Amino acid sequence: MSLWTRLRLALEALPPQANTTTLQAPAVTSRYDEFVAVHLLKTNDVHYNGVFFVWHRHFLWLYNPDLRNLCRYTGPVPYWDWTLNSDDPRNSTVFDGSACSLRGNGEYYPHGVTDLSLINKHLIVALGTGRGCVTEGPFAKGTWTGHIGNDFNITDVPELDDFPTSTAWDALNKLHTAGGLTIGSLNNDVYASAGDPAIWLHHGMVDRAWAIWQGQDMEARRYQVGATRTPFNDPPSARVAVDEFLDFTGLAERVTLKDVTSTLDGPYWYVYE
Repeated sequence: MSLWTRLRLALEALPPQANTTTLQAPAVTSRYDEFVAVHLLKTNDVHYNGVFFVWHRHFLWLYNPDLRNLCRYTGPVPYWDWTLNSDDPRNSTVFDGSACSLRGNGEYYPHGVTDLSLINKHLIVALGTGRGCVTEGPFAKGTWTGHIGNDFNITDVPELDDFPTSTAWDALNKLHTAGGLTIGSLNNDVYASAGDPAIWLHHGMVDRAWAIWQGQDMEARRYQVGATRTPFNDPPSARVAVDEFLDFTGLAERVTLKDVTSTLDGPYWYVYE
């Protein structure tokens, strides 16, 4: 079992830490549950819109101080590099079922296409290669009460061609969506996806892709926001402004976009390999 996985399990064993008055999620039983609850409660406000990347950058950053302060982790933040096994993610060291992976594929059973909703958009995802609970790794069926599943789709991940943004912002959003739908299972549910341990590695790579794009012209791109406040701009709304606040519903204090748009400023100071 990898150190990262052991830390994830350690957060599950810790009691809730957030302000329970602000975070109105009475079902949470652990520190990790609080992250899942905040992501669920904020989904409609922070997906497929102009705050998506910056909100998730800070959400990812909030997760890591917990690993360091509560679990005494001192290493770097890992990410799942999609490019290494894009032809078949089942060969990735993240998902190959080996001792230090998160898991293998889910048990296969015959099923049709996946019919899902992304807030206010409708998608049909082609047949995956699993669909059932995973049988390998630290979160395998019988060892983890969440019953994590996988349904790797390696043939046909749909594109969101109607996202009303600039070309670069559109491309970054498609990378995020494609990665989640490639894994399948819980990642097909935009609300509950934070319950999958793979979400942190996936969003580490999302943040890395955005940071690389920003770094190619930091002076021009540091404060760029790519869309409006509403998911898919439906209904139409004003573009996001850099002085707007990002809310984390009791998990942490609010921050403005301009305070957290750069990995080399504000509370962060980190770079990706």
